[in-house]
Amino acid sequence: MSSYAPVSSPSFSIDDDDDPMPSFPSSSEPLPPLENLPRKLLLHTCLLASGLLLGVTLSAFLSFSPPPPSSSPPSSPLPAPLYLNSTSASLLLSSLLSSASPYPALARGFDAQLNQAYCGVATLAAAANSRLPELGIDTAEPYAPYLYATQRSVRLDSCVGSFLPFDESDSVLLPPYGTTLSQLSAAATCLFPDHLVTPHPVSPSMSLASFRELLLSTPLPLLNFHRSGLSQAGGGHWSPLAGYHEPTDSFLLLDVAKYKYPPAFVPTQLLYDAAMTVDACGEWDFPAGQARLDGGETEEEWREKLGCGDAYRGVVTVQAM
Repeated sequence: MSSYAPVSSPSFSIDDDDDPMPSFPSSSEPLPPLENLPRKLLLHTCLLASGLLLGVTLSAFLSFSPPPPSSSPPSSPLPAPLYLNSTSASLLLSSLLSSASPYPALARGFDAQLNQAYCGVATLAAAANSRLPELGIDTAEPYAPYLYATQRSVRLDSCVGSFLPFDESDSVLLPPYGTTLSQLSAAATCLFPDHLVTPHPVSPSMSLASFRELLLSTPLPLLNFHRSGLSQAGGGHWSPLAGYHEPTDSFLLLDVAKYKYPPAFVPTQLLYDAAMTVDACGEWDFPAGQARLDGGETEEEWREKLGCGDAYRGVVTVQAM
């Protein structure tokens, strides 16, 4: 075995009788070929180098600071719905709180729909709660004598019941399931007797600019739309709109199916596309048609018994007179 002059630096201790660790050569002696070095020397050298590399990498990682989140809300049109579980949406919401938007009033009485057919009823209740001081609506348990409209109190209102019967059975839970544009508009006149309530079907004859202007013309737009227009799962739906953010050309949609989708800032274009959809039973023989049902019909059969006809979805506006 070759012998090299020892150096003054401390040597490693390796438990290997077959390959004792040699001393390092002086600068005047040639280095031995790598294949002549003991296996454990090479192993320890590799481990030492790996440890140094890991330490440098970890130090660089720990010293890295990500850029701080933006403190400014988006300022260009949104390409898709921006849900309120994001920082950007929260910044947009802050801008609504400092404006004359209906959001604060709607938010205080905005409850999740009680079942998957009650989106229209929940929308009416949220709208009523936003105007309670001027309406003086009767309330139901468990909140009486305090003013608070629940979906149950809306359903039990005798005037509303003339458009959405709630006698032996709940008409909203029977075919065609839910509430049409004309039905909800009629029921809203019961809750807002001193207001002008108007249904506005959104057909291809209405331009995007006219649709935007319509939504901005009322403090309380109630939207009937199809979820596919927002790339969401589901079908026809109702929810109130709670404000407009001009830089992003988006409206805040307070989805009453809170268990399914959070509120979102939705581009006007997408709301327009979603509202300009056809409800295959948007018009029907109401309320006589439901009296002809026996409960065992197929969809094709109940559509025929109800006399279903196509009608565009759209917007119900509520304005003080």
